[in-house]
Amino acid sequence: MKPRQYLGIAALIATAGIGYQIKNFITDSTEPCVEIKTSNGKLELNISDSNSTCTTRTRTPLEKGTIDTLVTYTRINTNYYSNIEKVEVFVDGEHFTNIPLEKQGPNVNSSAPLNLLYGKHEIKVQAYDTAENKGEATLAIFAYSDGITDLREIDEDKDPPQLNGNGFLGRKRIIRDNQSGIRTLEIKDQNGENLLSKVYQQYIKEIDLGSLLAKGKNEQLTIHLSDHNGNTLEQDIDSYISTGKGHMGGE
Repeated sequence: MKPRQYLGIAALIATAGIGYQIKNFITDSTEPCVEIKTSNGKLELNISDSNSTCTTRTRTPLEKGTIDTLVTYTRINTNYYSNIEKVEVFVDGEHFTNIPLEKQGPNVNSSAPLNLLYGKHEIKVQAYDTAENKGEATLAIFAYSDGITDLREIDEDKDPPQLNGNGFLGRKRIIRDNQSGIRTLEIKDQNGENLLSKVYQQYIKEIDLGSLLAKGKNEQLTIHLSDHNGNTLEQDIDSYISTGKGHMGGE
């Protein structure tokens, strides 16, 4: 083979190698990073197709609910990243379109309230970039009537509501549940008659019994409490309750 032919083959190989490197450089083969969380009662989405840190969730089914394991990694598989082209949000498997999305460069963000029925739901978000890569994430949530929270906040609540204070010397009687919130409140007299019954679908972490019980005749009462994870408390209290102050109702 003549030297000139050797040079031609070497040039061809070099050109092919450079082309392969350029192709690798300008081709994004990494799926978009999809992060879902709840914040201040809203759904928050952070979808990135740039060189960034990504936190994914692995959902493990349990006898009661699920556990989300968080794994954080850095997207460094390629040197070039395309833009987010499409984002789809699903609630309990149904396509949900009422999510405002804000595009910032190659990223898409959103912080929006969700008006869902009270109880447990699953959010799935799928994102596609212009290189046809697909990323997705899921999040189990709990919906109150006034906002949403990560279902872990409910599942991890193992303590029943607490009743603090005894009503003497001006000390307030306060019902507290700082995690999943107070679900039901029921007060009965010593004969078992319902004096007050309430069911809450909104998030309430504290109730002042002074707003429900006032001075009047002295009698022993039984208070029944539950939170949104099903933890319960039954406690006898001595109190003054005004005649006609107790009532049955719900909200």
